Amino acid sequence: VEDGLPFINVSTIFQDSKGNLWSGGYGGLSKFDGISFTNYTPKEGLLNHSVTSISEDNQGNLWIGTINGINKFDGKIVASYTTKNGLISNSITASIKDSKGDLWFGTDNGISKLTGGTFINYSKKDGVVGNTINCFYQDKSGNIWIGTSEGISVYNRVSGKFKNYTIANGLISNRIRGISEDLQHNIWIATSNGLCKLSNNTFISYTQNQGLIDDQITSIIIDYKNVIWLGTNKGLVKFANEQFTNYFIRKEQNSNLISCLYQDYERNLWIGTYAGLFKYRGNPFVSYGILDGLTNSFIYGIIRDSKNTLWAGSQGGGLYRFENHHFSQFNKNGLKANKVSAIYEYTPGTLWLATDAGLRIYDGAQIIVNIDSTDVFRNNINCFYKDSKNNLWMGGNNEVFKYDGKKFTQYTFKARHENATVWTIIEDKSGIIWIGTYLGGLIKHDPSKGSENFIEYSQQLGLKNDSYLTSIIDKAGNLYFGSLDGVWMFNPSSRAKPVQFSEEDGMNSALVYSLTFGKTENEIWAGTNQGLSNINIAEYKRSGQKKIIPFGKEEGFVGIECNSNGNWVDEDGSIWFGTVYGITKYDPNEYIANTAESKTNITGFQLFYTDTVLTDKIHLTHNNNNITFTYSGICLTNPEKVKYSHILEGFEKKWSPASKERFATYSNLPPGTYTFKVMSSNNEGVWNKGPAHFTFTIDIPFWQTWWFLISASLLITTSLIFSIRHRVQKIKDGEIRKTELNKKIANIESQALRAQMNPHFIFNTLSSIQHYISNNNADAALKYLTKFAKLMRSIMDNSKQPMIPVAEEINALHLYLELEVMRFDKKFQYNINVDSSIDQNYDRIPSMLIQPYIENSIIHGLLPKEGAGKIVVALQKQGDTILCTIEDDGIGRKKSTDFKKNRVTQHKSRGMSITKERLDILNSSLNSNINAEIIDLHENNEATGTRVKLIIPLETNE
Repeated sequence: VEDGLPFINVSTIFQDSKGNLWSGGYGGLSKFDGISFTNYTPKEGLLNHSVTSISEDNQGNLWIGTINGINKFDGKIVASYTTKNGLISNSITASIKDSKGDLWFGTDNGISKLTGGTFINYSKKDGVVGNTINCFYQDKSGNIWIGTSEGISVYNRVSGKFKNYTIANGLISNRIRGISEDLQHNIWIATSNGLCKLSNNTFISYTQNQGLIDDQITSIIIDYKNVIWLGTNKGLVKFANEQFTNYFIRKEQNSNLISCLYQDYERNLWIGTYAGLFKYRGNPFVSYGILDGLTNSFIYGIIRDSKNTLWAGSQGGGLYRFENHHFSQFNKNGLKANKVSAIYEYTPGTLWLATDAGLRIYDGAQIIVNIDSTDVFRNNINCFYKDSKNNLWMGGNNEVFKYDGKKFTQYTFKARHENATVWTIIEDKSGIIWIGTYLGGLIKHDPSKGSENFIEYSQQLGLKNDSYLTSIIDKAGNLYFGSLDGVWMFNPSSRAKPVQFSEEDGMNSALVYSLTFGKTENEIWAGTNQGLSNINIAEYKRSGQKKIIPFGKEEGFVGIECNSNGNWVDEDGSIWFGTVYGITKYDPNEYIANTAESKTNITGFQLFYTDTVLTDKIHLTHNNNNITFTYSGICLTNPEKVKYSHILEGFEKKWSPASKERFATYSNLPPGTYTFKVMSSNNEGVWNKGPAHFTFTIDIPFWQTWWFLISASLLITTSLIFSIRHRVQKIKDGEIRKTELNKKIANIESQALRAQMNPHFIFNTLSSIQHYISNNNADAALKYLTKFAKLMRSIMDNSKQPMIPVAEEINALHLYLELEVMRFDKKFQYNINVDSSIDQNYDRIPSMLIQPYIENSIIHGLLPKEGAGKIVVALQKQGDTILCTIEDDGIGRKKSTDFKKNRVTQHKSRGMSITKERLDILNSSLNSNINAEIIDLHENNEATGTRVKLIIPLETNE
């Protein structure tokens, strides 16, 4: 209750398809997502406080049975069903969904089956053995087993008939409390008077006479290992291999009054009691401490001797022996006060002890302290190692001792620190001895190079750490060293760099004090200051992937901090670990690996940090672009270790780094369509294969929509046309008043032709704008429209006078060509070259005279050409004229004529005809000789383009 459960007496347990664990009792309905409880009562629409059953239909709706009827729930109470809707009784006692999706409800007056939206009722008159229904179970053949207070009824889905079993058929009791089926298809029945097994139509009974703690069985479940679990009024019972094992949930009586059992998809066993809800996931770690005889709980070395006796050394408590499930302190010649760091059985029955007072030898009867010329019996000893030549090595303070079976030899060496202490020694495949120290680095000793050949080698390996406290070697010759920055793996015979396993890879700490293989070399157990880290070294060798599972207090490893030399592997695969809080034994048979993916759900949304409800594929306005997603990955085994990774497709390219954050916020999202995806990993690092996802669209603002751009373009274009025509008209009126009659007529005709030519430009540019808008390329349309506006402005300004500076004409040509390059998607390149002898600001020429020839080159020369083309415009001063050359590398006039003939629709261009008329008028009004020469270019009898030479009269302001 203190965790959020609204009731103490748990009547029913159920896990939905999203992974939520639901429980019911007298107090309502409760949902648990691994982190918190969400509770429902009659205030939320429940028919009654007393919830007796929970089931889920194929659509994901929950059906909540109460003593006043049934509620349908899809996130909220949406419907209620009672006898008015066809139920046989309102007092619901049990429910189940069968393999066809039909829902069965047991009551105190028979059965109601919901199929196709209609209730079909069964009772005694229809063949059911009794009307008070206690439980349902569907076997692997699809038959529905119905436990009642008067026996069992089995509903055959094929015949539609009931078959009944009672005491008369061999049942030990008619009061049925639960039914389950084992892997051998035997049916197990929990009754008020013991356990029954139905096998080959024969009932076999189990009671207290066979070892049951209580005949009053309240519930039954068979787990994936085929182990039978029973709930009783006196605790939990495990039945395996024809043996009963009793478990007490807690000391208080109500905790052992079990009302229901449930196994979730992660294989956790949930136990509903009169004191709340409990979870059980095996017992792989068993701890031994003061109550088990360890008067000093700071444990170092552990071994099992040849007589199968387990020994453990401690910090200050000396030596302990484990027999008959109890530790006893081994006190010989004052050894009790010594620190025993390591233990080694030198010969059967003879133990060598590494103590802080030197080497001690136990010969099976007494502790022996010899006198030797070395300091081995006086100086601190931390570890033992026997090499391939049967030499026994011992590590001490900045020194090692070697015993060859006859004498001791003492070696000192230069380490990275003068106060180095040796904690581990190991030999590689080539006979080299590696010595791991605390603070002194990693020492390499090659006996073949002399007894004094000790070299500090960690820096040559590229290792910065100076402490190596434990080591192991595999059959392939790979060495593994536990250090203060993780586990290092390297092979001395290989040039490959050492490989590190650290916290970034999933270890619970980088401070590694002990290493051991499991029963095989497929896994390495690293003891750290935060518990254990199980390294799947076989997977790393196979794929290069580092898979590490950490174990700490939450997983049952209460020793927390491991100690050096503190591990031993039994033949059955059990591992003993020495810790600062005693000894912990790991039983691999009790460990349940969690291979089930966590259930990832997107649980909520916020817009600008305000909770809201959103539906998939929703459209949001452009200003609703700050969105927060909340999500959960349901892993009931260890919710605190769930990690998440997410991505917003359409905005991000990479998944986020794994973290424990359960929300993600995105601000100032631009218009577009996005899909938010999130996946989670369970407590052992198993990630979802299919992430949860949500798609939404942020609409563009109205001023960026295609219809607005078209409207704005038309408005601007209309305004420009009106302004140009208005300005041209004013110029015409002014010229009438200023010039002589003949020039006035010529100018009026010229400006009238220019007025005809301006709409021609506008028509072409509008086509381009319309093209970009129709393809939803708003940026390009705006860019095109801006250049077009500048060009129109230039035309309007230039139309005020018949002659304009060369610079103005060049600027207008640049604008026009840039528009055409955009319009035809970079179909061609262009260059405009102006001779330096031309003063562009003072030399003046007729306006918009060159453009029609450029347009003609583009339309008829370059556009029909395969691939990109080029056009070059060059202006050279020749006396009082300018020679303008327009050259393209298009298809030539002949091919252009043929191309136009083959076109389905013929475009009639007015540009060149208008220009020809304009040249005639200009020659007349200016008394000039403006002429254009068109030259076809050829190479190897193939057309390579067209060159236009245009002689333009020049006017200066000098």
